[in-house]
Amino acid sequence: MLLQVNYEQIFTPIVVSGIVALVVWIFRTSVYIENERHFALNLAKNKDWYLAEMKHFEQWAEKVGVPWRVIEKQLHAIMDKARSVWPVLLLDLPMISVHKEKLREHWKKLHPDFQILTDD
Repeated sequence: MLLQVNYEQIFTPIVVSGIVALVVWIFRTSVYIENERHFALNLAKNKDWYLAEMKHFEQWAEKVGVPWRVIEKQLHAIMDKARSVWPVLLLDLPMISVHKEKLREHWKKLHPDFQILTDD
């Protein structure tokens, strides 16, 4: 009997976890590392997170053989959650005001696919 392996079921959770980590890195690192604006890896030949957009993740998914529909669903879920929760949480986080403002400005500079806008 041959063992059939569904690689999509094995590798998709690993890839999705990596994407979550990458997106979180984009949103918060700039406050703590002055002038930081680059990924540690190429994302569809792009390392600049201010230029990153959904199409870069789609190209990357195609290149590594992960179904785009899986990645797209996760990215939209992450962004929906980030947009609804992070601006509110930021108000009460134990961060100095300057860092909070830097984070808000950073979020505004991202591509519209990843922007988080606040009322402040």
